[in-house]
Amino acid sequence: MKNGYLNNFNNILKLKGSYILIIKIKKKFKANIGKIGEITFKKGYYLYIGSAKKTYKSRILRYLNKIKRKHWHIDYLIINKNIIIIGFILLLNKNECDISNTLYNNKFKYINRFGCSDCKCKSHLYYVGRDLKSLATNIHILS
Repeated sequence: MKNGYLNNFNNILKLKGSYILIIKIKKKFKANIGKIGEITFKKGYYLYIGSAKKTYKSRILRYLNKIKRKHWHIDYLIINKNIIIIGFILLLNKNECDISNTLYNNKFKYINRFGCSDCKCKSHLYYVGRDLKSLATNIHILS
């Protein structure tokens, strides 16, 4: 890579890799999540682990544009009016399943089978807690 390449955010968005989508659920609700079926989501913060096989930019724009065509489990969740996308953590050199397994091994609560129909993980969606303090306290394990 050229010197300073990663200092330019537009260049970072052209890269591909794993990411964590930070989601806030404003109030408890139930949603039908594709073939998984109905799931109750508690109020609080969630981490969704995914991968951007094309570019980060295309994945981020997909989420921010409130997806019209539902393809992945996360698509069924983020269209709900109780969802706020707080941010993204881009992880260039980490595999999404390794990230998920780190959260699982650190005893994070998870939504069974969510986002992992193409792998052997328990989940790719984890509940962090009801406030930002709990999110900040737990995010360090990913470094």
